[in-house]
Parts: sequence; C-alpha cells; structure tokens
Amino acid sequence: MALVAVAVSVTFPVSCPAVVLETVKRAERHPDAIVLRFYEAYGGEATAAVTTFLPVARVVMCNALEDGGADLLLSGGTIQLVFKPFQVVSVLVFLKTLTK
Repeated sequence: MALVAVAVSVTFPVSCPAVVLETVKRAERHPDAIVLRFYEAYGGEATAAVTTFLPVARVVMCNALEDGGADLLLSGGTIQLVFKPFQVVSVLVFLKTLTK
C-alpha cells in the first residue's frame, strides 16, 4: 500500500499539505479519462496546485456521479484548485490519445 501512495504522490503531486488526493480511478463513463478526488483536511480555506507529467488533453470539474462541469485551466501540466473547509473536489482528467 505504501508503494501505491508513493506512486500517486509522484504522478500527481499536490502543493498544499492541507489538500489530500484521496482517489485516483478510471472514469465510469469516459474511457479516456481518470477521476481525481481531493479534500481539504485541516478545516480552512486552501489553494493547491496539482501537477502531472501525463499527456493531458483537458481537465474538467465534476460531481460525485462524474457529471462534467467547468473546464479548468491547464498550464504546463498544472491546475489550480480552491477549497473551502473540508470541501471535496472531483475532477475528470482526459488523457490525450496516442496514435501510431
């Protein structure tokens, strides 16, 4: 289990210690996307930068049912997320398809 936690923290590092990346999973309705679910753990407002080296096409806010919402600005493989106390935030990360 510790090896998985290290792999996730390297693949999706989060800049703020108050924000926890709780879930990384394949999206249910989008075969080219993964879901990242975060929460604010300290009971305060927080802003976190999340970075990845994966080939990302776009990132979209979503709800718990993975219904897409607003597109997030992706700059250099990094998105900015803003949290209220104890807020849970889910995003859909659409990966670029690699063609031969």
